Amino acid sequence: MPLLLLALTGGCATRSVRPAGNPGPAASAPVRAALSTSPSPALAVLRYGVEPELAFSPLELEAVHLAGALLRRPGNPPPAHSASLTLAARELASLAATGVHLSRARVRTALWNAAASDPSPLWYQVSGPAGRVAEALPPLVSATSSATHLGAGVVERDGKAWLVILASPRRAPLGPFPRAVAVGASATLEGELVTGMADPRLFITAPDGTVRERPVAGARRFTAELRFDQPGRWLVEVVGRGLSGPEVLALLAVSAGAEPPSSPALAGGPDPLDPAAAEDRVLAAMNATRRRHGLRELASDPVLRKMARAQSAEMLRQGLLVHILPGSGEIGERLRRAQIPFRKALENLARGQDALSAHEETEESPAHLDNLLAPGPTVAGVGIARGILPGGGPVVYLTEVLVEPPVEAGSNTRNGAELR
Repeated sequence: MPLLLLALTGGCATRSVRPAGNPGPAASAPVRAALSTSPSPALAVLRYGVEPELAFSPLELEAVHLAGALLRRPGNPPPAHSASLTLAARELASLAATGVHLSRARVRTALWNAAASDPSPLWYQVSGPAGRVAEALPPLVSATSSATHLGAGVVERDGKAWLVILASPRRAPLGPFPRAVAVGASATLEGELVTGMADPRLFITAPDGTVRERPVAGARRFTAELRFDQPGRWLVEVVGRGLSGPEVLALLAVSAGAEPPSSPALAGGPDPLDPAAAEDRVLAAMNATRRRHGLRELASDPVLRKMARAQSAEMLRQGLLVHILPGSGEIGERLRRAQIPFRKALENLARGQDALSAHEETEESPAHLDNLLAPGPTVAGVGIARGILPGGGPVVYLTEVLVEPPVEAGSNTRNGAELR
């Protein structure tokens, strides 16, 4: 069966620009009983796949022009200016102006508030004098980054500006799809994979935390019928396959009835300095989720941990978040080279500011969560690699390998592996 799924996530680069001559240091269960069966009016008017009409400020236009030149790849057209990404970026710039830290969860919420289905945009945050704030962008943007769509949000106060750029490589443009529906309503999701992507699949996480794969009609052009029969927030995810393996192409939040409270982030604070301790904490979070769903815990396997660390280190070195790196092969091939017998092998990848926030990305993704909740695996390897973004911020690459041993103890049979 096909390998499923790669990881999400965004990265963040932050910089504060100083005036010249003044240098300075640079899931809880949803509460459904109290929810209305009708969507909130503010969310009911939003549609994924529809760019709203929006007037852009001169500074936003300047920032998009500059960022677009940095993120354009040779032979490709310049990134399009997205109004939905701009709305999300404006919300984030407003938060930054009040001193709020732009976490992964806040970026995700802003995207959904603007009905943007981009699963893993990079974001760049800059603050400083309004006339010079865009000058800080070039050192922040990685030479390996690219985007097809950009949004820039700016908030100006007393001569100072806060700028947030959202950059996304959209690979599955969607037709109009509601951000909110009444409980029991149905809707048709339509989209088209860009060249180089194939095999669309659709996964959903219901408000009760269960994950299901839904049938999809079509190949590059695809449709899927969805019914939202529980009140609360649904997550809808489109996955496709490219040369580097499976990839999340779109992630939508759909509110059935009133919008529920947001789930709290995983507790624990910053990562431990010891990588092994950080990896153990991720495995503990994985097992806590499995226990909530009545599944057995995963035992840590040192060989799988070594393999996961190697994958994360190579992704960090190449600046890529992909299952199939040049010369590496997919997870099944890596297990065979290591002479590790398996019946089924699953791999989740993510990138974040720390290991635990990267793991949160996997639990938010329906397809990654489906991997985590597979009943067969009994052992796992969690491996991280830490680095520094061009803007100076931390980045952690995370690999989670889950393995179901062969049916017969001691068997070396590796046929029929389900690589997901």
